[in-house]
Amino acid sequence: MRSNTVLRGVEKIKKIMNKAAFVFGDQLTLNNEVFKGDKNIPIVMIESINECTKIINNKNRIVFFISSMRNFRDLLISNGYKVEYYKLGFFKKDISLINSIFNVLKKLKITELKVQKPGDFELYKGLIDDAKKNKINLIISTTVYDYLPPKFFYNWSNNKKKLLMEFFYRKVRIEKNILVDNSSKPIGGKWNYDFLNREGYRKSLKLNVPFLHKSKNSKNTKDAIKEVDEIFSDSPGSTKNFFYATNVRDAKESLEVFISTKLENFGRYQDLMLDDQAFMFHAIISPYLNANILSPEYVINRILQVFEEKKLPINSIEGFIRQIIGWREFMKGIYWEKMPGLITENFFKINNKLPEFYWNAKTKMYCLKIVITQVLEYGYAHHIQRLMILGNFALLAETNPREIHHWFLGMFIDAVEWVEMPNVVGMSQFSEGGFFTSKPYISSGQYINKMSNYCQKCKYKIKTDDINELCPFTILYWRFLHNHKSKLINNPRMTMAYRNLKKNKNIKKYIQKGSEILSNINHL
Repeated sequence: MRSNTVLRGVEKIKKIMNKAAFVFGDQLTLNNEVFKGDKNIPIVMIESINECTKIINNKNRIVFFISSMRNFRDLLISNGYKVEYYKLGFFKKDISLINSIFNVLKKLKITELKVQKPGDFELYKGLIDDAKKNKINLIISTTVYDYLPPKFFYNWSNNKKKLLMEFFYRKVRIEKNILVDNSSKPIGGKWNYDFLNREGYRKSLKLNVPFLHKSKNSKNTKDAIKEVDEIFSDSPGSTKNFFYATNVRDAKESLEVFISTKLENFGRYQDLMLDDQAFMFHAIISPYLNANILSPEYVINRILQVFEEKKLPINSIEGFIRQIIGWREFMKGIYWEKMPGLITENFFKINNKLPEFYWNAKTKMYCLKIVITQVLEYGYAHHIQRLMILGNFALLAETNPREIHHWFLGMFIDAVEWVEMPNVVGMSQFSEGGFFTSKPYISSGQYINKMSNYCQKCKYKIKTDDINELCPFTILYWRFLHNHKSKLINNPRMTMAYRNLKKNKNIKKYIQKGSEILSNINHL
């Protein structure tokens, strides 16, 4: 396939200006101030094969960003903007996105580039370094990601030895006047209703989970699917069930369907995992938020409006809002405060390779098989599946944090580095040792059994005297606690775990069997 340059409107750019704006694939909003209202400045967009291959990417993720970019290109043109657009294949695989950008600037004789701060530290640094090298006047704006004032996180975090999301979240609630009364107290009397949002699995549970809303694939999406299947035929994942919105209209429609069919039960069942329900009561709007197709402001305002109109359960409303203005905004602040050091953190000094079954779901562990299959099929898993199945096992298997970070970044449709990296290497893998998380998110198979129906169909058992049949999560959990005792025993949130470890009469067997498992991990 040979790709071409799609030019503004139907005409080629005849007059080359010395200024241009560049838009990354996760900055797809007309409110982008680097070009907003300026119909004369050429807007450059590039589909980079290198960005799709420098780490292994799920085909669903590539299709989402390529289709979303093309739809945004069309939106820009229909609004009178001038677009220089380079499709897949224009630049070869070995040419980085940064090099592609400056090749275009040279071709267009651009001397000044306006760009929003990218959500990737290496791209940000590359822009600055290459602008100096190529004598380009680089103007970087920081507002496209800013739900909060630009220095809000810094002002809150400055001089704190430890950062906890809960206190940041409360500060944001007050700042934005969200679910608080006139005296800045939380509506309902509590800041956090997580205690009502942990309903687990029971055999008698009968749930009527609403149908999955599927956006109709546009021509751009159909074209992207065809091209991705051809160019990235060896990449993991399948495009057969691609259903995501890739434009503002469809993204808003997805949000409305969630509000009318799922929001009421979102809180109560948000941690529940069922093998035949990949999406449960989740909104699945994180791809649209992270690509800036939908803004956090729009989503939050819409949810609050519905809360007033329908009097929905506050635990669902608060739990949903916390995901956005709590965790999402918190992780953004952490990323820029801790980079570039965050990616090199390795608190437990662990360096094992990521198990092969993370790429193909070929494992006898039913929970991992189900969730990884789901990721390959949809590029999606909800937060507990990510944290307590995928992340939990990677940590218990002592996987190098960078390896599991790259897997999450490439495999999930909503993954952009500023939100994915701190969630994975920090929160999930505890790589920074507790600067912004209070404990490692590890568990035995008992937690998975409580929160899902996975264990009922698994080859391995939650309770058995035969260690060869015992759940690997349980074996590796006790081994991990024992092996990393010196780093964790003084953590107040690990006190109960170490009391139980002290009483565990099978610990020697777990240590030995755990080492055997790790030596043959690809055969689990």
